[in-house]
Amino acid sequence: MVKIKKYFVLFSTFLSGFIIMGFEIFGSRILRPHFGDGTKVWGALISVFLGGLAAGYQFGGKFADKNSGLKGLSVLMFSSGAIMLAFPLYGHFLCKLISLINAGPGIQTMIAALCLFFIPSVLIGMMTPFFLKLNISGMESVGQGGGGIFALSTFGSIVGTLISSFILVLYIPSHFAVSLFGIILILNGIICLIIKKYSIPDTY
Repeated sequence: MVKIKKYFVLFSTFLSGFIIMGFEIFGSRILRPHFGDGTKVWGALISVFLGGLAAGYQFGGKFADKNSGLKGLSVLMFSSGAIMLAFPLYGHFLCKLISLINAGPGIQTMIAALCLFFIPSVLIGMMTPFFLKLNISGMESVGQGGGGIFALSTFGSIVGTLISSFILVLYIPSHFAVSLFGIILILNGIICLIIKKYSIPDTY
């Protein structure tokens, strides 16, 4: 069970990287009908996603110190998954509403990116400190364990970017793709709780 827990953490690290970049790729397609597909759209998206991840790392570190282990991680998976699952219910509506704001296209795009993508990015970013804590067994392995987590997350982001850009966009509508990412996160959260139930108590 300890090995299963370890593999789950590594898989979840890869998955979080995959989903955050897939979400960003489809985010550009969601904004396109309302705000275009220029540099301003991508600038707003990249800024919001990076800002959300940075905030997530900060808040996630504090949250992990107080709620370390699989239970706290599952809360983040369920929360981010639920928001993304419900995306079709509010995504298009918010874009139409924000497009009516009497402001320049750059400001409209930035507001839309913040409203749609910031909170899910924060929640996914908050998972990384949990992955770090769960993958590091002692101070002597901090460098190797931390480096492995960031490398795996980055690899997941690369795979998520390529698959979303070259395959998924051809077959899956954008809003449905975001919901699919949400379902995957929720299912992963369920697996997380199952592993917690049958694993040894967390000791780090």
